[in-house]
Amino acid sequence: MVAINLPNGLATPPAPAAALCVHFAAGGVEHRIDFTDAAPTAELARAAAARLTVALDVVHPGLLRGRAVLRGEVACEAYVLLGTTGKQGDDRELLRSAGLPRESAALLARMPERPLLATVARGPELSPNLLRRIHSLLIILAGDVALTGV
Repeated sequence: MVAINLPNGLATPPAPAAALCVHFAAGGVEHRIDFTDAAPTAELARAAAARLTVALDVVHPGLLRGRAVLRGEVACEAYVLLGTTGKQGDDRELLRSAGLPRESAALLARMPERPLLATVARGPELSPNLLRRIHSLLIILAGDVALTGV
C-alpha cells in the first residue's frame, strides 16, 4: 500500500474497511441496518462484468452521493457520510440538500457511526445478498473517492 502525502506531511488515512449501512425501501421506510465490510478492489470489475456498476461523487467535504445501476436500471441511490460536520442539524441539512427525504436524513444524522452508508431503493426490493454486495462495493469506492476527491 502506498500512502499519499498531504501538504502537512501526514499520510492519508486508509480507506474504510467497514461501514454501518442503512437501506430504505422505495417507500422511504427503513428496511435494513447492518455493518458491511468493504469488497476487495477487484470486485468492482467482476461486478461490472455482471452489469452491476456503482458510482459516487463528492457533494460536499464529508458527503458522497451516487447510485448503483443493475442491468441499465438504477437499483438504488447512495449517500455516504464520511465524517461529521460537528452538529446533528448540519448533517441533516447536508443530507437533505443532497436529496434525501427529511425523515431519513434526520434518522441518519442522529447516528454517531462514521462512515455511514445509506441506500434508497428506486424499484423492486433487492435481495439481502445483492444489497450486501452493493453496499460492499460502495464502501470500497467511497474510500477511493475520499482519497482522490474524484
